[in-house]
Amino acid sequence: MPKWITLASFLLSIILCFLFSYQPIPHVSYDLRLIPVLIGGIYFGIGPLLPIIVIIIRAFYGIDIGFFTNLTIYGSLPLLFLKFHPWFISQHPKKRITLSVFFAISLSFITVLLLPLVNWASLDFETLFAYLFVPSLGAFIFSYSVEISLKNIRLYNRVIDTERTIALEKMGAAIAHEIRNPLTTAMGFVQLLQETEVDKTKSKQYLYGKARIGCCRVNY
Repeated sequence: MPKWITLASFLLSIILCFLFSYQPIPHVSYDLRLIPVLIGGIYFGIGPLLPIIVIIIRAFYGIDIGFFTNLTIYGSLPLLFLKFHPWFISQHPKKRITLSVFFAISLSFITVLLLPLVNWASLDFETLFAYLFVPSLGAFIFSYSVEISLKNIRLYNRVIDTERTIALEKMGAAIAHEIRNPLTTAMGFVQLLQETEVDKTKSKQYLYGKARIGCCRVNY
């Protein structure tokens, strides 16, 4: 997938997370912006842009204590994703899923620690459930889905490579067969002419005649 399509898809996901957030009380909003930022950053290498986009969109909702809390959390992610992405992609799929959930829990836990700075937030069960459990579950679901998609892509590419290899083998076998038959005939004819029972004059006539015919065919 082209880079700009991937970026546009995750940008749309972030916007939808802001638009369809859950607001139990005024000035309190629960959303899933962490999931597209995390998955896009560690899986697709667009992490440096997504946290910046989240900060910019959050600024339109007001420059308040909530904005600075958001800035503290997401402002440190671009450099982290930039350094972490190459190592993350090289890991085993199961380990990548585990790391995705671990990062979601870590970022959610940091968010919960910063919530007391916001005077209208209370650490009740609903808040803890929304910030700790839901993002972690979402990161697991999306990372697992990405791994399944990557596995299907690898299997598809492997099937394509296998079919190409089989086609090349068949082509090579056909070409070798077409070349081997005339060579076998020519070699047998030469061996026959080299026998002592065959007249030398006729042997030369056959050999030179064959050579002239071959040259004429090639030139033609």
